[in-house]
Amino acid sequence: MVDDYVEYGRVFVSRLPVSRDCIVLTNVPTEERTVGTGAGTAKAIAAALGLDLIAPELDHLRTFDGYHLDRQSAERWSSALMAAAGPTILKCLK
Repeated sequence: MVDDYVEYGRVFVSRLPVSRDCIVLTNVPTEERTVGTGAGTAKAIAAALGLDLIAPELDHLRTFDGYHLDRQSAERWSSALMAAAGPTILKCLK
């Protein structure tokens, strides 16, 4: 599975009209019972692509349907993502 994702990622990244140092990879936690389980896969993909992974890991995230973060969790997670990725995003917007 990881090999397939890496291959798709290589093709996708090669077609992006931006510098590689402006590509931000992340992994949004989803299922309530398994929040964080995809982190290892995401890290492996990022490493294989030679890109950084910015994926905040916060405690006590909740979903409203078992897959999508509820409003409070989404706001907390998004704030953490922007705090971590913000400098890169701002640099790349200039």
